[in-house]
Amino acid sequence: MSKEKNGSPSSGKEASGPAIEIEGPDADEVGATATVEAKEEAAPAEKAIESDVAFLELEIEKLRRDVEKARADAAQAADARMRALAELDNVRKRSEREKDDIRKYGIESLLREVLGVWDNLTRAVDHATNKTDPVVEGVEMVLRQFADVLQRFGVVPFHALGEIFNPARHEAISRAPMDAPLGTVGVEVACGFMIRDRLLRPAMVVVSDGRGEEGKDGSNHRDADTQRSEEEETGDKKEEAGPEAGAGALTEAEEKFVP
Repeated sequence: MSKEKNGSPSSGKEASGPAIEIEGPDADEVGATATVEAKEEAAPAEKAIESDVAFLELEIEKLRRDVEKARADAAQAADARMRALAELDNVRKRSEREKDDIRKYGIESLLREVLGVWDNLTRAVDHATNKTDPVVEGVEMVLRQFADVLQRFGVVPFHALGEIFNPARHEAISRAPMDAPLGTVGVEVACGFMIRDRLLRPAMVVVSDGRGEEGKDGSNHRDADTQRSEEEETGDKKEEAGPEAGAGALTEAEEKFVP
């Protein structure tokens, strides 16, 4: 019994020996590992967000371009509409002007033919020797009615006797020596007529060549080149001159019939 007690270790004590320490993970390493893991877990989410942001930016840019294009199209459509309205207004005004011209001047060709009758009736009265003759009085009455009708259509005569030759209003049928300055209308063969503000027929005239009566015998005759130069100058002025208002002296018959 004593041997067992002496030779065996006591049951209440452990065998003595060197101590073994078990070391755990460092706190920094644990934190770093957690951060890496968190980043790894967050990386897909960040990539998804960046992808969504990029997509949205593209969509916004596309929408911005669409809005700009829509604005440009709207401005172009508005401009086209304004141009169309302006063109329509121009067409309307042009149509009104054409109708007004037809109403005012549509009978010009007929009036030109009728004016020949006026000329003949006027000459008949001017050359009548007996002004009290019933036939002459009848012709005078016809001329008065004629003048009234012409005036209702805006047709009025004008005269050129004594005026400076105006190619826009006068038609020279010849040049002749007479006691009048060069280029002056010395003889009126037929009066001219205006229809409102437009020339209907020019006055038929004989123009002085500036030589005077003595030029008939050649005492004051100018050379042909000078005369030709003056005729060319008169032709050039015809293109530049416009219709002008004015009237010359009335003949005896026309004083009776022109209002």
